[in-house]
Amino acid sequence: MKTDRITENEILDILGNGIPGINSELEKIAGGSNVPKMMMCFAMYTTFCARKGNTSTFSTCLNIAETLLHQGNHAVKNAVQNVYFFSVSSLLEIVTPLQKQIHQIIQTQLRDACVASGQHDHTRLDANHTL
Repeated sequence: MKTDRITENEILDILGNGIPGINSELEKIAGGSNVPKMMMCFAMYTTFCARKGNTSTFSTCLNIAETLLHQGNHAVKNAVQNVYFFSVSSLLEIVTPLQKQIHQIIQTQLRDACVASGQHDHTRLDANHTL
């Protein structure tokens, strides 16, 4: 059984390979060793995809975030929880009919990721965000 964890040094490759469209944004980050900056860039790209209605890439982004959360080392997990999920959770405020599908995807995947990671304080995700 593989026990290796995803490290900070692997994030750029994982994001770039999984989401080719993010590469131009990731190149703007100097050095690529600042995990919170990478997660903020990732969150901004995810938000961009959601607002443009690109549900396929949006869903891919959430799946990659979930992988990083479950398989990342301590620093990676912290960055995903404290930067990425916090930033992306603002998308729950989207209520236009065009974005209803985005709302459903993020609500389900963020809640599942929080529960699976043992983060039980996911009331922020549930409060006043029912469809």
